[in-house]
Amino acid sequence: MKVSQKKVIEALKKHHGSISKAARELEITSRTIYKYRDKYPKIREALESSREDFDSELLDLAESKLKNAIAASEPWAIKYALQTKGRTRGYVDKKEIEHSGEIKQIVIEMDTSL
Repeated sequence: MKVSQKKVIEALKKHHGSISKAARELEITSRTIYKYRDKYPKIREALESSREDFDSELLDLAESKLKNAIAASEPWAIKYALQTKGRTRGYVDKKEIEHSGEIKQIVIEMDTSL
């Protein structure tokens, strides 16, 4: 069964770039959509755009949840925000390392006359 480019694009947008879900809706194989993607630039663009939009929405949601957790004084959220976003203000984990053993220096000589 031949499916129009328009239908494939609509299904990809509806399912946020999920090829398997779009294929199931259109009653075709995922492989067919991959072939369409390789053959038609508009489908390739729609797939990339759908995935970018989904990723952006996902990040927006995650940032919103993080903001809510910070507002609720969740210690893990506050620490995470300071360790990542607060670096420019000096919030970094510092580790002091003590070494009480001997430091040995190894010298490797190479014969360059070969």
